[in-house]
Amino acid sequence: MARRDYYLSVAGWRNQRHTVIEGNTLMMEVTLAACQHCPICSQRIRTVETRLRETNATWRWESAGNGLYLAVELPEETMQVGDYLTRLLGVSIRVTE
Repeated sequence: MARRDYYLSVAGWRNQRHTVIEGNTLMMEVTLAACQHCPICSQRIRTVETRLRETNATWRWESAGNGLYLAVELPEETMQVGDYLTRLLGVSIRVTE
């Protein structure tokens, strides 16, 4: 499967987030690497981790480029990217491309 790049708008987050799908892995930028220790970004990381622990999703953190990315395995059933992440993270997420 070819690599697909998206930009996502996450409710309550100021900037769009770069997202990549390669194979069955979705990688969504959560913070910039240099910013992950600021109070807002570190709270965002904790919130994402808390939400994901309440799911059956397989996930991990990955550093890529200048960002800290959430890498999550996609379900086998077809689902829109924004809908899947909204369900996982409990906030409205939509593809802006």
